[in-house]
Amino acid sequence: MRIKFAAGLTATLVFSALPVSSSPPQAGASVLVGTEPAGSSTTLRLITTAPFSSTSIPGPPTRLAAISRFPTELVLSCTGGWDDGGNLYHLFPNGNVYVAGPTGYGSVPALAWDSTGAVLWGVTGGFSGADLVSLDPFTGAATKIGATGVVGIESLADRPSTGVLYGVTGWHYDGTPGDVFTIDKATGAATDTGFDLEDSPGGGAPCTVSGLAFSNDGSTGYASIGCGGWGPGAGMLYRFTPGTFALTPVGQATGGGSMSGVTVIF
Repeated sequence: MRIKFAAGLTATLVFSALPVSSSPPQAGASVLVGTEPAGSSTTLRLITTAPFSSTSIPGPPTRLAAISRFPTELVLSCTGGWDDGGNLYHLFPNGNVYVAGPTGYGSVPALAWDSTGAVLWGVTGGFSGADLVSLDPFTGAATKIGATGVVGIESLADRPSTGVLYGVTGWHYDGTPGDVFTIDKATGAATDTGFDLEDSPGGGAPCTVSGLAFSNDGSTGYASIGCGGWGPGAGMLYRFTPGTFALTPVGQATGGGSMSGVTVIF
């Protein structure tokens, strides 16, 4: 089933419109949106990879934890952080925000649209374990698929070229960030790939990998770094090669603040 967002949604919050065109600025460049929580609200970052630039956009008056673009429309789906109560939001390019509703979990720190646009996946927060859930895009309600068997998955992304759902852990899994898992969409079970972004030969992630995304053709991956304003590397954006997960620094996107999620527009 395809979701159509344009009809029947009433905005209840407003943020600054996204200054984006209908195409990337130049060949070989990607355009991403990242979320930078600060206090009780979120600043959005519009990021171009080549040449690198990061522009601050005032976000909605709530704190967002995860972000994922709907595949066929420029709609950015987001979940709130721990202090938000786990709501689901949709951000539209004209600045309107639709509050879908509560997920039923205190936090859904990892979020990803299926590359087909049929399912909005989430992973629940919790230090004793995490569940794979599907979210109703209109109400926010989460349906449990199954336990991942992994503590602390903080980022999630579906690779368009393969349909494989990836999750990456933060500090709470084994004391170091960046362990890469594949997640079974039918059962929720997570399988360790053996890759660790922290130990990447291309330059490891020095702090929690809190955002994960793939380019629209699935050929390139991106990871954003969290850890608040105090952690080493907070706000950095990295590029990685799927299959090897070797990281290459792209640039500092936030000036030192945490970037809790990232998604690719172009």
